[in-house]
Amino acid sequence: MASFQNGPFIVTGASGQLGRQVIDQLIEAGAGPIIAVTRNADKLAEFRDKGVDVRQGDFNAPETLGPAIAGGKRILIISTDDLEPGKRLAAHSNAITAAREAGIDHIVYTSLASPVPESPITFSKDHQNTEKLIGCCHVNLSAIGEGIALVGSGDVRSRFPDIKCLQPMEADG
Repeated sequence: MASFQNGPFIVTGASGQLGRQVIDQLIEAGAGPIIAVTRNADKLAEFRDKGVDVRQGDFNAPETLGPAIAGGKRILIISTDDLEPGKRLAAHSNAITAAREAGIDHIVYTSLASPVPESPITFSKDHQNTEKLIGCCHVNLSAIGEGIALVGSGDVRSRFPDIKCLQPMEADG
């Protein structure tokens, strides 16, 4: 197995359309082990039958995330679809904090193609701030926006030279 296929891989939002497609592709590629995280684990019984470790976890219930991602090495954080101001960023922050505490060394995040302050997209700032939070984790980031790879396996802090880490992320010293 190629080194890029060394898991365990964690896929969040696993019962959604993108999450299911990613898991199918990981299985097809022979990558693993795979941990599928979803709010309702019963929705993923077919993956359990294929050897996927299905776990319950909810970005809005941070106490569920540590056990859900324990033992993982790389994580795909699929952005939530909450459009209420602040809720998406709070949920993403919970997931990033759990990943940091679990020792995850690579985060793949579904962002926007250009999450900049002047974007006309109302939730662009949530994606920009999520990328900043990931940058504070001192892990590798791959951000994917609208099907376009934006940052390949690099340090996101170089994209945000004015980054100021928010609590509890700045504890890395």
